[in-house]
Amino acid sequence: MNPLLERLLTDLGAIALTAPAWIWLFKGVITRLLDSGLQQQLESHKHELQALGDKLRHNLQREMVLAELRSKRVFEVYPKVFELMQQAGAAIRAAQDARRRPRRDAGEDEVKSTDHAMLDRFIETKNYAVLNRVFMSKEVTAAAQACIDKFVPLIKEVGTGSSRAASDVSAEYIPLLDALVAVIASELAPREVPAELD
Repeated sequence: MNPLLERLLTDLGAIALTAPAWIWLFKGVITRLLDSGLQQQLESHKHELQALGDKLRHNLQREMVLAELRSKRVFEVYPKVFELMQQAGAAIRAAQDARRRPRRDAGEDEVKSTDHAMLDRFIETKNYAVLNRVFMSKEVTAAAQACIDKFVPLIKEVGTGSSRAASDVSAEYIPLLDALVAVIASELAPREVPAELD
């Protein structure tokens, strides 16, 4: 046999015998490299999920505190808003009445006093509604704003000495107060909780 061929066969035999060992070593190195890369990615994802979970938990706790604060304050704010709206309307009507009485019954001081009381009540009402909007729903805020928007022209009309009767003036804002009451009542009324389905 040719020494070259003999040498080639011997080398091939040695390679055939050592190939599984080389493959096993190569596979082990590649597996360890891939495992460490996947492990790093897994740890990175774990940290991201932990951070997102913490952020979500914080946001939920914040929302719960705000909801609790709002629900407590709503039972204070809604009745006070309505009370102030009624008082502002009554002050407008009182100023109108003082202006319509004959001068001998209602002196200039009484007219000025009722005008000041009317403006003070209106300003107090408007300020309270503005400062407490954060606790009011959009519907209650809109109903309160409708009352305030109606009071402005009525106050101007009273200030110019309108000859309309006080009942005509109050007829303009009473439906708005009724609408405010309806919205507040619908929000404060207890709601029925649906039973869970079996």
